[in-house]
Amino acid sequence: MVDGREMEADKAAAIHEVREIFLKLKKALKQISLYRHNVDRYPEYLEGVHSAMADFLDRKGILELRVEAMAYKYKGVVVFEDDSRENNLIYPFWSHGLRLFIFKPGLSPDELLRFVMLCLTSGEDKAKRNEDVITRLWKCEFEAIEYIVVEAFKAVPDDDPEEVEVAVEKVVAYLYRQLQSNSKDYLRFARISLEDLELELNNVDQIRGAVVQGVTATEADRQRVATSLETESDRTMSKLVTVLFQLLELDTTTENFEDVADAFVQLLDALLIGEKFQSIAHIRKRFAVSMNKPKLRPETRELIEQARDRFMTRMGDGQRLQTLAQILNQGIVKDPEGIREYLMALGGEAVPPLVEVLETLELLPNRRLISDILAELGSDQVDLFKSRLAHPSSNLVKDMLYVIDKIDPPEKYQIFSHVLGHPNAILRLETLSLIGRHDNEQCFDIIKTTLLQHEDAQMRSQAARCLPNFTIERSVPVLLDAVRPERLEGLEEPERKALFTALGQTQSKETQGYLFGILDSKSGLFNRRKMDDLKMLAIFALEANPSMPSLAKLADVAKDQKRNSKEVCESARAAVIQMQARIVGGR
Repeated sequence: MVDGREMEADKAAAIHEVREIFLKLKKALKQISLYRHNVDRYPEYLEGVHSAMADFLDRKGILELRVEAMAYKYKGVVVFEDDSRENNLIYPFWSHGLRLFIFKPGLSPDELLRFVMLCLTSGEDKAKRNEDVITRLWKCEFEAIEYIVVEAFKAVPDDDPEEVEVAVEKVVAYLYRQLQSNSKDYLRFARISLEDLELELNNVDQIRGAVVQGVTATEADRQRVATSLETESDRTMSKLVTVLFQLLELDTTTENFEDVADAFVQLLDALLIGEKFQSIAHIRKRFAVSMNKPKLRPETRELIEQARDRFMTRMGDGQRLQTLAQILNQGIVKDPEGIREYLMALGGEAVPPLVEVLETLELLPNRRLISDILAELGSDQVDLFKSRLAHPSSNLVKDMLYVIDKIDPPEKYQIFSHVLGHPNAILRLETLSLIGRHDNEQCFDIIKTTLLQHEDAQMRSQAARCLPNFTIERSVPVLLDAVRPERLEGLEEPERKALFTALGQTQSKETQGYLFGILDSKSGLFNRRKMDDLKMLAIFALEANPSMPSLAKLADVAKDQKRNSKEVCESARAAVIQMQARIVGGR
């Protein structure tokens, strides 16, 4: 009797302890919800939960939680409830058949955090990724968290719901015992026959104490099996291709042609989903071999040609190109050359749908792969690429610029100038910078027009920064015209600095003389502030491209306190120090 009371007391204490753990979890979840943006502090919020759970697991061995629609149960008692309709932490698991969670010793803070974040984001991710929570659990590869899922359990109308529930609970318990093992490869031992299951449901106690044994599969064993399966799959596919071509060459008639041609299309779909692009290329070449066999009857050769044309047409239709887009969005492609050969075989007609595919791609290497293919296939379709330069997606516009640059039409930079009116300011600036890197008459005209006429100060400043890339004969007259006093009057400080930085970087006799002349000027009574501002800009310009003459001039300015204000002298002195360090460092 005493033993029974002690067992009940231990059970009650354990239940109370688990409830306390989930109370801590509730508080942590509230903190995470309040500070959702502060991801780095999530481990701190869960620290108390992990400490309590780790202590419990070290003493008790495992923590089994039964999953109900709105609650977790421990030893038949509810320890955590969530009856909210939105963002429910329990119902998504229950609705997908999960009936038992098992937490084991060794649970790390990171693993607990990943489990909690999976609970919090399951509904949202399902909508975004189209993955159920069981798939996400499997992908997490938890080491100290196990679970049991009951799938496809169906009750007929005559079944008593309570009896069905009891049966399911027995199945769950039995599966858990069958899955227990000290090895990480425990799933290998869960070979359950129908007879075993019937025995368990009829009389649970009959097989209690049975030991499940097995030999753990090594990593080499698993690798060997995977390689064997892949080799067998390739061998089977090769045989299927051979059989289909033999059927096409020997037994195909007008009556059964549709069946044979459709079989090739189905084979194409299977290979495309399996990313077997080399096999698809092999089939295309095999069509050419079959058509050129000398002993073929003319009508058979015609049917083979029709089958090939249908195969090629299906390769380039929208549905299959979208499948290709899904493959490209899954990660960096394993066989870029295979994809290139696949798409190049489609010819120029594939360019418009490929541009549509490009719009959906996210990974830069894969976008670049498709862009390179577009540049080859669409060398005569520049107008199509030009028409997409006004697209709202900056990524697509950059891809189109890349494609046009590779094709290199005579009016390339005039086409680029269309982007200078794009709503995206960053894209405008990047495109202007791209144009400004090329020292030719066409690019210079665009930069000059932008500097003198564009309504956006940022664009004018960017154009000024580009001018030193051109020859002195081109850039200096434009810069000297842009810094005339009457033009400087209406400009903001950043644009003035951009103009004077460009002046300093040209290092021509004209620009150096202009800047030295400003520093030699004496301020009048009424224009002292304007002259000081101009001198500060001249110092800024000389500092942009250090030289010994500039260093000597700035040293004189720093000493001449009669001609210059205290602010100008201090600015010149700081510029001298910076310039000396850069000149000595450059040597």
